[in-house]
Amino acid sequence: MIRNDPTDEKGLYSNESIPDNEKAFYDLSITLSLADDNDELHILVDRLDMLSAHGLLSDASHNLIVETLKEFPADDADDIDERARIAIYLVLSSPEYLINR
Repeated sequence: MIRNDPTDEKGLYSNESIPDNEKAFYDLSITLSLADDNDELHILVDRLDMLSAHGLLSDASHNLIVETLKEFPADDADDIDERARIAIYLVLSSPEYLINR
């Protein structure tokens, strides 16, 4: 291991830089706007389902994610941000996403 960096075991990437126009970026603005209202959580999960699991999320998984998200508060911007990130995490850890990736 070089410089205690497990991702750069052989020193292959130590001088590599990624141009700004090639860096991955995910705009959370729509996700955040849907995460603040319990009545729109199903729309949020539908959107994440279409973007990541190609619409293959089962009704059971969809409902479980929505009901789980309702347990998290949405009182301020930090709560809404956390709720949106949890929604993304739950969709990405669903069997439908993991099997079809």
